[in-house]
Amino acid sequence: MIAIPDDTTLRLFIPNSFRTLDGQPALYDKISPFLRSAEIWFCSNFMDSSTLAGIVDRAQSQDDELYFLPRRIIALKAWINALPSIDVVVTANGLGTVESQTLKPASKAKVDRLLSTAQADLEQNISSLIGMLHTIPGWLSSDAAERFRATLFPGFGILRQLGITSDLWDNWLSLSQKISAVEDTIADSWVSRPLMRRLREKNLSRTLDPLELRIVTNVKAAVRRIMTDPTLRTVPAGDEWKALPQLEEAVNIIRENICRFPEWKSSPVARLFSAPVFRNRADSSAFFF
Repeated sequence: MIAIPDDTTLRLFIPNSFRTLDGQPALYDKISPFLRSAEIWFCSNFMDSSTLAGIVDRAQSQDDELYFLPRRIIALKAWINALPSIDVVVTANGLGTVESQTLKPASKAKVDRLLSTAQADLEQNISSLIGMLHTIPGWLSSDAAERFRATLFPGFGILRQLGITSDLWDNWLSLSQKISAVEDTIADSWVSRPLMRRLREKNLSRTLDPLELRIVTNVKAAVRRIMTDPTLRTVPAGDEWKALPQLEEAVNIIRENICRFPEWKSSPVARLFSAPVFRNRADSSAFFF
């Protein structure tokens, strides 16, 4: 395994465990399958294995966040998955639990609290990592970045704004697809697909210039309004959306600085905002002297 190669490393990230006694299997051996599964999960969601190996090699100090975060996330994910069964064994007579003469088995309530605390810790570490992914060399051009580039909300902040406080990663995966669809509709009617793509890329890399940031701020405000108002969500791009001042402001910024946004100028969306010029001719139904 790349991130957690041995028991010593594992215990840096799972501190609440006793030293293994002679003759007993190490904690690492007990949860090794869970560690492998957690690392596969991590690499499928955040970065490929070669990128993980690269940052593990470069980050040799525990003060380096990229030393800590991937290992902590993988260890916690494995720990959460392993806990419900770590002391359950298969015997000839069925399932049993491992007990000792000196330790009292933890109650279900205490185990549930431990799992809840570990899950909250996991989600906090994931949130921190997402904010740093763009700093990893080559990550922005990787396949893993595509999931986060599909929306202007690559982090958990939108969840808290919508009142979602638990199961953050799973909720973000689900909600980000809906948000991406809303943003695509906004692009088709106001911002244009090419410009939305540029804004998403620069938003993820945190390189937005002041004008781009103003547009993104307005679009994100409109998305939050749409996501929190059931009447707006049920009528995509309808008249209710046209009344959102944030979208009007975003388009005004683009039109007032048209040379800065050539993607929009050459897009079909621009024609939606180009009213035909009236010319006073004698054969016109509105001809006036």
